Amino acid sequence: MPNVLRRNLLLIFLLVFSICIDLAWHSYVGLVRDDAYITYRYAENIANGEGFVYNAGEHVYGTSSPGFALLLAAWLKVFRDPVIGSLGLDILASLLALFLVWKLLEHTSLPVEQRAVCLFILIWSDRLLLHLMEGMELPLVVSCMLAALYFMVKEKPIAAGVSAGWMLWLRLDSALWIMVIAFVFLLHVRRSRRVVVFLLITGLIYLPWLIFAQLYFGSVIPLTAIAKQAAYAIGEQPWTNRFMVLYGWLAPFTILDQPVLARIFSLITISVAAFGFWVHRRIVFVQVVALFFVLQSAAVIILNMTVEQRYMIYSLYALLVLFGMGLMAILSFFSLHRNSSAALLLVYATGAFSFASPRMEIVRANQYYVNNITLTAMGKFLKQSSPADSVVFLEPLGYVGYYSERRMLDAVGLATPAMVPLIRERKNWPEIIDLLKPDYLVLHCDDARRLADGFGYELVIRSDPLNFESGVKWENGPAVQRNACYEIDARNSAE
Repeated sequence: MPNVLRRNLLLIFLLVFSICIDLAWHSYVGLVRDDAYITYRYAENIANGEGFVYNAGEHVYGTSSPGFALLLAAWLKVFRDPVIGSLGLDILASLLALFLVWKLLEHTSLPVEQRAVCLFILIWSDRLLLHLMEGMELPLVVSCMLAALYFMVKEKPIAAGVSAGWMLWLRLDSALWIMVIAFVFLLHVRRSRRVVVFLLITGLIYLPWLIFAQLYFGSVIPLTAIAKQAAYAIGEQPWTNRFMVLYGWLAPFTILDQPVLARIFSLITISVAAFGFWVHRRIVFVQVVALFFVLQSAAVIILNMTVEQRYMIYSLYALLVLFGMGLMAILSFFSLHRNSSAALLLVYATGAFSFASPRMEIVRANQYYVNNITLTAMGKFLKQSSPADSVVFLEPLGYVGYYSERRMLDAVGLATPAMVPLIRERKNWPEIIDLLKPDYLVLHCDDARRLADGFGYELVIRSDPLNFESGVKWENGPAVQRNACYEIDARNSAE
């Protein structure tokens, strides 16, 4: 079989395999993250002609991904279900990212079979699957990052700038990637002009959003970033703790309940990736990926972003690209027979799946009991049983806010600017609720119990499918048991 045909068939097989894994993951795990429903509500309001708002009439920049909201709004103009649209975009973007990695690997000395293994590692990672198949914008950001790099390597700075500019529409915090590309390519003197064109086009593509955001919201910075920084600062851990959180997470697959083993695998992953960088260090795209990994990881630690694993996904994706290259370099060094390499890959795949399975079960349970059984029901109950002008105070904004269609005051301040100064002043929930006087509260059962006595609200409905308050602790994830227990309290009519 000719090499070109064999290479193309192998790439097609890997892309089809990726689609199958994505669909199998969603079919079994089914995770759609709570935050995704914040963007869904923005998208529906845009599609319905109410403007770029979360609560009707409130111009609040409360989504981290305006570009994703606009794409979903276009989808909702034709179709009704935002989940299908978002997951379809996630799958397509993941495929594009894999294709671009493949094209970038063509600039290395790796044979086609070894390039295929590098893609397999990206496909067969439960950590990547968890965050690239959650109904949010991360896969689109990753594909735009790789597109910008690929076009710069191919000496097409205009296309690279368009990709990078759209990447900013999807997530502003991806700007570090642009800086790294510019810096590395500026080191190559003959490419300095292309860097200027790249940066200029990037700025021109993103400029319309900056103008719109300033005029419409009064700010070009998402409220989500401001609110989360204020909230995270309250319980900020020393940088050494944050470093250990990130370090223990940087592996292709999850290892639960064995932190020492998890750190060993993280060390192996980082070491193999470092070897991959060293072997291919003269290749421009490898320099970009390696430098970005170092700087992005440092930013995650410094900015206290280890509180949410999805903020570490950019570091992980870059690391796993280098890890695959390093692993192939090691196998080539030992000149292993093809059958031996295939056997090692099978052992890796089996081990990765075995380690990841317990985490998959917990995520699946969380989606079913917390998101599907409790939070969705809370939102639908409010829509059916509360006045249309009701105001609701809550912490889990996504599902409840989307299904209730009521005005939300969220405890973190993602779409509620008034919360940010109150959080910074260290106001507690009773003080905040007394100031804002919402009609309804949606609270964890234990939070509601702490606020119960003489607080002026009474229980309306409670969802406790796993008997958090009265049953034995659930062995398969006590956090799921607690998170599935919520109640709605209504303000007493006498208040």
